[in-house]
Amino acid sequence: MQNSVKNIQTRMVAVIGLKLEKIEELLNKLTEEKDFLCEIANDNCPGQVILSGLKTSVDKFTEILRLSGARTIIDLQVSAPFHCSLMKPAAEVMSEALEDVSIKKFPNLILNDFYTNKETSLNDILIGSNYYLVNIYVSGLFFY
Repeated sequence: MQNSVKNIQTRMVAVIGLKLEKIEELLNKLTEEKDFLCEIANDNCPGQVILSGLKTSVDKFTEILRLSGARTIIDLQVSAPFHCSLMKPAAEVMSEALEDVSIKKFPNLILNDFYTNKETSLNDILIGSNYYLVNIYVSGLFFY
């Protein structure tokens, strides 16, 4: 992935305190600019959005976000600008590497981040009665 952006200055940041819709609205005003590449990489949760792209573009956009009410901009120390179009060369390499791999549905249910204060059955988890269930992932990719 780092080879995709060799000799290119990039940046990723977390934007805290602005709704995704506001960030999208502001970003849409800049996307037509020449040499501007800043994209939403992830919507972590309400009020926390990750941006990724060229350093100059991310720098410019984070200043606009500060002036628009972002509470905090956190620089993410990463080796590449993940989850953005700059990773396209890496995606092409990975796609080629997976051409001969057979991908089948995973036969089991995967539960993630389940919290409760008492023992429970799988059926209770699935119907969600009186429990806090952050994520349920049904099916994944199963390689063989």
